Amino acid sequence: MQKYDIAIVGLGPAGLSLLYFLKKFRFNGEILGVEAKREVGLNRHCAGLVSSSFIKLMWPIAKETILNKLSSFTVTTLSTSKKVHVKLSEEAYVIDRVMYERILFKNILNYGTYMLGKQVTDIIGNIAYLNSRDKVRSEVFVVAEGYVHRLRRKILGKREKRKKVFGIQEDIIAKPHDISSFTVVFTDTYAKGFFGWAIPLDDKKVRVGIGGLKVSVEMLRIFEEKLVKKNIISKPIKHDKPYGGIILTSPPEKVDHKDNVIFLGDSGFHVKPITGGGLFIHALFSKFLAESITKTNNLKDADFLKEYYRKTLHLRKRLWLQGILAKIIHGLNEVEKTRIIDDISGEEYFLRNYDFHEKDLLSLLTKPSIVKIGVKYFHLVTTILRKMAQ
Repeated sequence: MQKYDIAIVGLGPAGLSLLYFLKKFRFNGEILGVEAKREVGLNRHCAGLVSSSFIKLMWPIAKETILNKLSSFTVTTLSTSKKVHVKLSEEAYVIDRVMYERILFKNILNYGTYMLGKQVTDIIGNIAYLNSRDKVRSEVFVVAEGYVHRLRRKILGKREKRKKVFGIQEDIIAKPHDISSFTVVFTDTYAKGFFGWAIPLDDKKVRVGIGGLKVSVEMLRIFEEKLVKKNIISKPIKHDKPYGGIILTSPPEKVDHKDNVIFLGDSGFHVKPITGGGLFIHALFSKFLAESITKTNNLKDADFLKEYYRKTLHLRKRLWLQGILAKIIHGLNEVEKTRIIDDISGEEYFLRNYDFHEKDLLSLLTKPSIVKIGVKYFHLVTTILRKMAQ
């Protein structure tokens, strides 16, 4: 039986980012990467919208994957003609997610040992069991299997009720109203917790998607018709094949490991709870974990985990705060969201930090419509203010 120092289960963005940083920080242990699919980069289920901070962190890998650069966005609902225009202090980017993962994999291909088309069915102690009846021994396992949480449920022995919605999107041939700006639309017309997006890929192509507790291709097409009527996009000429998956909107826990198994990426709820965005957060957690692992001389000693949690504590606190804000935002009905849009439209807003936008959102608390919402969610608002003061 082959023995490794670290075995990474899942070669998606989180697992690949960890390998990238382990290589960058020159960890010289034996590393194994296991991927259930026979090809890295699939399936497609990401909008690919990232910040300048992500591009800088994953440079030069991310540079090759950029499709478009965005300087602003608008927020609206289907019940109003008004929009809130927000300028970004630093530009956002749309990247080719599949290409990003494949370039990452190519970068670390000569660094470790890899098994493609092999699925880890269980981890007990230092042994991982594969669907091919093979076994792998490792000091540390990092589970980065994504949102399916198959191993997470088995290892932790519990079913967790976590906030999530289902997302579906497609790339369409249509002209965006503004190639440098994306749009977010809130509505409960079709399903609870429904929101949609329109992201220009270039001057002739737009990525349109919806998220909610229940979504379908039919809903997506109806949503596209609404975007045309609101003059956000032109009438679509051609539709690519729809794709999607689960969007997690829960923040990470204080501790996301059990014994020698660490949960990373979507497996560790390392996402921005308001939007479900994960690529930058995955990369940050991976970087901190790789730094902590590289500094240790003995993986059997749990001191590297203490260092990892120390490094990620501030990040976790910011995501917990976003989690509280997400409960409020996604808990509003369309009438309340429309009232807020009508109230705060007409002014120009600036988003100082695309990834950590909690302070920008809290700056709107003095608006009359939001004060009313604050009364409704008094307990959550006071929790937010208390956490901000810590």
